[in-house]
Amino acid sequence: DVSIATASAIQIAGKKIMSGNNIPTSGTFRQGDIVYNDNAVATGYVGWVCVREGAPGEWKAFGQIAS
Repeated sequence: DVSIATASAIQIAGKKIMSGNNIPTSGTFRQGDIVYNDNAVATGYVGWVCVREGAPGEWKAFGQIAS
């Protein structure tokens, strides 16, 4: 196990991984970057993945949580 504590995004294998309450509205992102949902609830989503790079790119929800 590895413990990482940071106030900003981390990168693993060139992919940016961060957390938040919604998709980013600013910044530059690449396909495959991930934002984990800080406010995950039943029937919501685990997070969002960037499917088209850009500023801020195109994002899609992933990992629907069961009710």
